[in-house]
Amino acid sequence: RSPGSLERFQWLAAACADATILVDQARLDELAQRMESEARQYGAVLPLTLALSHAGLSYLIAGYLAEAERCFLEHAAIAEARGRRWDIGALLMAAWRGQSRSVQGLLEAVASEAGREGQGYQLVFADYARCVIELGQGRYDAAYASFTTAVEDSSQIKFVLPDLVEAAQRSGHHAAAGQTLAQL
Repeated sequence: RSPGSLERFQWLAAACADATILVDQARLDELAQRMESEARQYGAVLPLTLALSHAGLSYLIAGYLAEAERCFLEHAAIAEARGRRWDIGALLMAAWRGQSRSVQGLLEAVASEAGREGQGYQLVFADYARCVIELGQGRYDAAYASFTTAVEDSSQIKFVLPDLVEAAQRSGHHAAAGQTLAQL
């Protein structure tokens, strides 16, 4: 088999998912970059978008906003070229930059996309963006209440647990903070 076979991309995608579940940012970064590089080398568009999602998220959580934005913008451009929308990256970037108005509009767009595409996993990212913007504005009760989906049930976004612990602790939900910290 060629090194760019579908099976290889499936293994890399699974490894990225595992690194996310384990909150192993170093491994996620390494695997996502490898997947991105190989997808570019072999012209594999769908693996490239998945790699860009993983890499963008890894960069974002590490605080490398320019790199995260590059990944998210490219992913959105590929989606647009395919006649689709992908606003999760723009939503996460707006939240991290404290752009409340942009976040509000993008929350609606992501919810609409998720419903139209049957991709409810996107709502966890919307909840995370809502939490980040509320934390940044010191509204800890709202940040704690922002997760409408059960984070514990989502393997895609375990990295939000530190923000959820902060929101719970600062809003007086100490037992919940302790439980979430134990999960982390």
